[in-house]
Amino acid sequence: MVPEYGKLGVVREPTGSRIGHAAPSNVYRARDGVLVAIGANSDALWQRLCAVMERPDLAADEGLKHDRGRLERSGEIDAEIAAWVADRDGAEVDRRLNEAGVVCGPVYSIADIFADPQYAAREMLLRVATAEQGEVVMPGISPKLSETPGSVRWPGSWELGRNNQEVYGDLLGIAPEELARLREEMVI
Repeated sequence: MVPEYGKLGVVREPTGSRIGHAAPSNVYRARDGVLVAIGANSDALWQRLCAVMERPDLAADEGLKHDRGRLERSGEIDAEIAAWVADRDGAEVDRRLNEAGVVCGPVYSIADIFADPQYAAREMLLRVATAEQGEVVMPGISPKLSETPGSVRWPGSWELGRNNQEVYGDLLGIAPEELARLREEMVI
């Protein structure tokens, strides 16, 4: 997006779950309800996806061999992929596509995130004590760097403006009368 805008002034608009400039790239529901994101939007990935789906007819279709043609027929392609995914459990879709080197992955719900041992191992869910709410879970530090992983020293207050004096007054040096004016004008 950055080069498109910087060079051409193109502003991409929302396209739903589909990427509007490459196909196929969408989210599909498996028979067990798992949502799976699939991004087979290069010529090589498209061929691999067709092989996994056992659809040589799609792989051989001259109109679908290149991205422009797939993009023009993205609705048709999405219907074929959706039907294939809907006949399988999400774990099977994920496993088969990963084995074939097709970009894919399950779309996690917040419950999935809490249950995933990798999130725990990476400390992406932190349990912290707050004065107002007791223990709460909050997102961990990302990215987590090996030499400077970061930490949460304080979770912040739930009370709006609770630390204005410490931040604006003590840390930034804003005078008390200026703070009063900013409060009155509802800036802070």
